[in-house]
Amino acid sequence: MRFYSLFFALSLMVSANLRAQVEAIATEKVANADLSCSGAITQGVTGSVFEKLAQPMKVGKTTMDKTPLETLVVVFEPTTAKQLVAKESFYFEEPTTPQVTQVATSQTGCFAISLPAGQYSVFIKNGEKGWRTQIDAQGNCALISIQEGQLLLFDLLLGGVMAQD
Repeated sequence: MRFYSLFFALSLMVSANLRAQVEAIATEKVANADLSCSGAITQGVTGSVFEKLAQPMKVGKTTMDKTPLETLVVVFEPTTAKQLVAKESFYFEEPTTPQVTQVATSQTGCFAISLPAGQYSVFIKNGEKGWRTQIDAQGNCALISIQEGQLLLFDLLLGGVMAQD
């Protein structure tokens, strides 16, 4: 029972830290919104994938040190944490839900995916290590909603944190 209490306390601390990081990224992203990754698409999702550097965030700092990541962004039908098989650390085996589409990012981490209106889960394929995503409090994996005629700006930060406008 002590293990579960300790695990729960650690989970709360990690959740609070991730929430602060997401808020910092979202604030920065709104100020620096860049739709240059979108190309010619008018409906779907566009953004960039970044890798967080191993340095902790300094008190009062509103941005994170991050570098663009050339990787694979994969969209699946809505996926929950219960449908994932854990691998090492924050990595998972390939989701069992149907894959919708995938796209490789550019050298600057940019991606743009044309999608019909609906809900989707977004994952990053990180080589042989496995799959990464962000899981919300309800157990949804990086759930995005695309409305008719909407181009959603969605930046992903490898390291367990994702931010969405």
